[in-house]
Amino acid sequence: MRDIVVNAVLFQCLWFLAILVGADWALLAMIPLALHAIVTVGGIKRLAPFAVVVLWGVIVDSLLCTTGIYQPAEARAMLFGVVPVWLAMMWLGFALTVPLSLSSLVRKRVLFIVLSGIAGPLSYLGGERLGALSIDHAFLPLLSLVWVISGSISVWAFKRSEQPRCLGNGSIFLAQERSL
Repeated sequence: MRDIVVNAVLFQCLWFLAILVGADWALLAMIPLALHAIVTVGGIKRLAPFAVVVLWGVIVDSLLCTTGIYQPAEARAMLFGVVPVWLAMMWLGFALTVPLSLSSLVRKRVLFIVLSGIAGPLSYLGGERLGALSIDHAFLPLLSLVWVISGSISVWAFKRSEQPRCLGNGSIFLAQERSL
């Protein structure tokens, strides 16, 4: 249980630091979040599903930003000249929560996918309210669809690999998730 709480708290720190002050300070939360996840999931060799989720997220956000569906408040620290580095770090942070703090939801894949379609766009709206980006609200249904797909990809990526499963007492063991 402790690993789940640590993972969730570190992700929230990453989210707020990235939104409020950008990529430079978000590293303060990203480094311990990444190290915690690497240790908890059993090392770097189990990071393929994380890479799938992050690659998907960066590609999609690059397209959303390029097409003007949303615009970052500042054009500094852009990845590939298109998407803010802090947003790419948020995708990594999200991926690092899937097998830990979000694991109980991921096991209920339909619920996780539906909630992704709701919570994902709400995260962008929260970022907008805090001044990190501006969104063309006419495209909120598209953002919801993107997050339904993102949730589906996350479930698929982590289902295909051995992943950690958190027990009630906080201990971790590796098991093939057949129930997804």
